[in-house]
Amino acid sequence: MEWKEKENADGYQVKVYNAANKCIKTINTTGTKTTFKKAAAATSYKVRIRPYITVNGKKKYGAYNKTPIYPIAQPKLTAFTQATGKLTLAWDPVEGATSYSVYLTTTNPNYPASYVKVATVDKSVVKLELTKLGTADITLLENYYGYVVAEKKVGNKTYSSKVTQAWYCSNN
Repeated sequence: MEWKEKENADGYQVKVYNAANKCIKTINTTGTKTTFKKAAAATSYKVRIRPYITVNGKKKYGAYNKTPIYPIAQPKLTAFTQATGKLTLAWDPVEGATSYSVYLTTTNPNYPASYVKVATVDKSVVKLELTKLGTADITLLENYYGYVVAEKKVGNKTYSSKVTQAWYCSNN
């Protein structure tokens, strides 16, 4: 996690909350980024951050960020298969996700702009069968690259998982 530096802050207190809104970890750091090493895969968390200054050896805390941060895990693809006229994707559910978006490309998989969002589905959907990529039919003559993003809607804002891995599907 990273955040913007607050002027005159000596450090920051980071609180990590689970899906039940229980604080499960408090981290004090002097930098503007930290890692929660015991984060469970396929789980989302709520994170609150506040700056502090040190006065006479004691920490004096500022206000928490107004909007909590919701880091959310990228779903792990469990199936990415190709058959005549059909592409099937399945993934493990992510705790706390409210929806998933699926992205595909047939071109340069290392170029993020080449991916096209092909579907957004409810949290209860963890398998998708596609017959088209845009207006083109799914065909055995193409290789496909794809990834799934978990999303968590909180109020009017949607938080998305960071894309750390795309998958490859070929008829070969």
